[in-house]
This record gives sequence, structure tokens and C-alpha cells, in this order.
Amino acid sequence: MYKTISMETNKKCSTLSLAMSMLLGAVFILSSLSKAVNIYSFAMETGLYINLYMPMWLHGGDMSCAVLVCTIEMFVGLLAFRQEYRVQSSLLLFAILLFFVCLTGINCFFPSTFAGSIESCGCFGELIHFTPFGSFMKSGILWLLSSIHLIGISRSGEIREIRKSTENMLTDTSTYTILVLSFIPPLFSLMFFNDMEHHTYIIAYLLLCPAVILLSFRSIYRYGLRNS
Repeated sequence: MYKTISMETNKKCSTLSLAMSMLLGAVFILSSLSKAVNIYSFAMETGLYINLYMPMWLHGGDMSCAVLVCTIEMFVGLLAFRQEYRVQSSLLLFAILLFFVCLTGINCFFPSTFAGSIESCGCFGELIHFTPFGSFMKSGILWLLSSIHLIGISRSGEIREIRKSTENMLTDTSTYTILVLSFIPPLFSLMFFNDMEHHTYIIAYLLLCPAVILLSFRSIYRYGLRNS
């Protein structure tokens, strides 16, 4: 009887953990695509944070950092849907959100003495605008969710297999397929935002994003079939 209850509890915890992983993954994907739709605007926001709060060697790398942030968020968001790699994705989600909490917290509570707080964090591009405090609260809530998710995974014992699963992830071709696909939206924006008519660009971008996501999930699904 106790064994049955334990199995049911573990099953419910696993389902809850998977749901939380997918929720955080979806938020990261949405955040990435919202930023990438106008990579030039996001690069300006990135440049403000770099110039005020980042080390000197990053100054001048606004666009490179903007593209990299969009790509990393997209990649980690998609990785969160990989059941077999959820330890890695949960650690990455936790680390990235912790960085955002620190950065938005500094901007909100300890702003630059000569420039003040940056008004918009650009977290969701031009889709949603946050105040400095709202940005900090948003990052804090997501970080707490990622912390709960990571604690749940730690208690399940999956983290003990992190070395083996990391080796599998690094030798899995679909991991690199997802990484390459994650570069496409920001690079598309970089190449065509200023060269295409606005409405044509938006339509093309809206068609591109679902295609990238579907190709990524197709790669994930094919991997699952090969290993089932």
C-alpha cells in the first residue's frame, strides 16, 4: 500500500516538474522571439545595460550580445522540453534567471549615479514593457519557480545521472540542430529588418518563428523515437 502511494506521489511530482519545465521553457521561447523581432531595438537596450553595469571588455558588443542572448534563451527554452535533459535545462534556467534577478535588482535599487535606472528591460522586446521594479519582480518570480523546479529534480535523484546525461546531450546531433535553429530568428532580424518593407518583414517573421519551433520539436521527437 505504501509502495503504491509512493509511486503515485512520485508520478504526480514528475508530472508537476515536467509542467513547470515546459512553462519556463515557453516563457524563454516567447522572450527570445519577442526580442529578436527587432534585434536593433533590443541591441540598444542591451547596450545601455552593458555600458552601465558590465565590464569594459563587453562595451561595443551590443549587437553580438543581443543576438547571443536571444539565441541562448531560445535554445534553453527548447531544451526544457527535452525530458531526458531536464536536469541540464533546469540548471541553465536557474543560472540565467539568477543573473537577470541580480541585473534587474541592481538597475532597480542601485541605479547608475549619473544615468539613473534604465526604464525598460527589453525582457519581452516591444511586446510587453516593464518598469524597473516590475522587471525585477518578474525575474524574481521566474527565478523562484526555477528554484522550486530544481529542488524537485534534486530530490528525485535525477541529478546523480547528470554526468551521463550531459555526455549524451553533447553527442546528440539534435542538440546542435536546436542550437543552429535558435540562431535563425535573431540573424533573420539582423539581416532583413532594415531591408524589407515593415509589413512584409512582420509576416515573414511570423511565418519563420513557428517553422523554427516545429523543426526543433521534430528533431526532439525523432530523437525520442530513436531512443524509445
